[in-house]
This record gives sequence, structure tokens and C-alpha cells, in this order.
Amino acid sequence: MKNLIILIVISVLLYSCDDDKKDDISANFNQAEMLTNLSQEVFIPNYIALNESVIQLDTKWQSFKGALDSTTMEELRAAFEVAYTKYQLVNYLEFGPAANISLRNNTNTFPTDTSKIKTNIRDGIYNVNTLSSYTVKGFPAMDYLLFEQEVNATVTLFKKGNRVQYMDALMADLKVNTETVLNEWKTSYPTTFNTKTGSDVGSSIGILVNAWNQHYERNFRDGKIGIPVGIRSLGVTLPEKCEAVYSGISTSLSIENLEAMEKMYLGVGQDGINRKSFDDYLIAINAAELDNDIKNQFSIAHSKLQELGSPLSEEIKNDQAKVQSAYQELQKLILLIKIELPSRLGILITYQDNDGD
Repeated sequence: MKNLIILIVISVLLYSCDDDKKDDISANFNQAEMLTNLSQEVFIPNYIALNESVIQLDTKWQSFKGALDSTTMEELRAAFEVAYTKYQLVNYLEFGPAANISLRNNTNTFPTDTSKIKTNIRDGIYNVNTLSSYTVKGFPAMDYLLFEQEVNATVTLFKKGNRVQYMDALMADLKVNTETVLNEWKTSYPTTFNTKTGSDVGSSIGILVNAWNQHYERNFRDGKIGIPVGIRSLGVTLPEKCEAVYSGISTSLSIENLEAMEKMYLGVGQDGINRKSFDDYLIAINAAELDNDIKNQFSIAHSKLQELGSPLSEEIKNDQAKVQSAYQELQKLILLIKIELPSRLGILITYQDNDGD
């Protein structure tokens, strides 16, 4: 923690004392081209993919409601896993349209509060549009409702009580939120995003780097891996805090999320084409060595995640050391993308680090 604080202080001093250098950095690279590529070729297509998967999830939900049988439940479960996976493509973009509606909190606050969900279902409470509803909605709540028990038992649960009505409310909320964010990205927001060049706190690159790092550090490294494996609880494992703990797809979601952030760094869109992004930016300012270090660490971290078994909750119980090893490789990437990259690009990290690294 002390070394990280020292590095952050150095970065802040460099940022505040070297405005001429920042101007030189901006002059050597076409930021507008990079921002346009990211918005048009990476972010918008990924939001479209998420929205389409949510629409398909709703279609499968409507089919299940009409049949209430095991076949349509299996199809619904499969569609859920696809949609949850597509969400990993955009969950690090908590700025602009997503931040305006708190998409992450509304969509993926985990672990979900199963006791409160049961109470809501029992009492017929379907309003999930309050601040206190974050833990009883979104993908984690659906994960519980659809996967808590085996298929036939789950179908039986939906045939009684208010479970269908509650799932209706969750589905409607998810659809509205994903459509709202996508519509802003498809209309007005890209003009704002693409033209806010520079590296100050209000620039698009500054906002993106902060959102990316905050997500990586708190929601990805800690939320998906660190907290469940016991990093924040003195080695006491908390496997029940895994993402997607009921469906058991937590490991694959983590891999998908890391790949999405890596592709953003490289400027790779849905079409697989590598366009201008942060890697090109670093090379343009004679920081190719840092670019190589980041790429190599992404590769190592990816390999470590792929080595983990599924579900992650069981891997934590069976081989805690293996999961901790993966965490340590994820941690190494923090020093590169949170300290060295912002320092070289003249970007100030503005969010507060409240963990115990």
C-alpha cells in the first residue's frame, strides 16, 4: 500500500508540474481519431450487443411465462448467460450515459440480497426503481431466481406465489436501463465524447482512464476475485460473494471482462480489427516499452484466469492458493494502467482508493 501511495503522489506531482509536457503529448497524437474509433467501433457495438442480448432474454422470458415448463426454462437460462456475458463488454464504461443512470449499480450489484428478494416476492413488492433496490435487481437477482435450484424445481417455484411478477419487474428494469444508455451513445453523446480532447480531468481520455481503472480495481480485481478469495478478509474465504454464484459462470464472466478491457486498450472492436487506441498512443510518445509491459501482463493475467476452474466458488474452496495467484497477476496490471500509463499520458487519477493494497 505504501509503495502504491508513493507512486500516486509522484504521479500527481508530475501531472501538476509539467503542463508543457502534456501539451507535447497531445500534439504528438490524434486523440480525436482515437476517441472516435473507441466510441464508434468499440463502445457502441458492444452496447448494441448487450441490448440485443437483453431483448433476446426478454423473448425467452415471455416464452417461459407462457409455457412454464423445463424446456423453456433451459432456453431462458441459456439466454440469461449470454446477456450476462455481453454485459461484461461494457461494465467498465461507467461514465456519461451509464453514470447518469448508475447502470452498474442497477445491473450488477452482487452479492444479491436473497432474503429481501424472498420478502418482496412474498409481499408482492415489485418496485425496483429505488436506491435501496440495487441488491434485489439486475443480473445477480435473476441469477438467484433462475438458478437457485435445479430446472424442474425452479419451474415449480415460478408456478406459485409472485415470482413471475417479480421477474417481470426485473426484466422491464433491465430493458429500460440498457436501452437508455445505448440510445444516448447512438445519438448525442458521441459528439461530446469524441471532441473532448486533452488530458485534464474533464477530457474524455481522462474520464475513460479513471472509469476503466476504478472498475478494474474495485469491481473486477476485488469484486470478482479478491473479496471472494479472502484478500479483504484476512484470508477468510467468502465464496458466496462470487459474481453469478448460482449459475456458476463467474470464472467465464471474469475472463470475458478482462478480454473486453484489453480489447479497449488495443482498440479492437466487434469486427476484430485493431484500430487506434492507448497502445498506439503510448508508441506515439516513445513509450513502446510500457505498451509491451501492459500487453504482456494482460496475457499473463488472462492465462491465470483461464487456469481457474468453474464455478469459481468451488475453486476457492478447493484451491485458494491458485485463485490468490491469479489475483496477484491481476494486481500487477494495476501498477501499469493506474500509475505508469496515466503518468506518461499526463492524466490525473481522481477517484479515491479505499482498499488495502
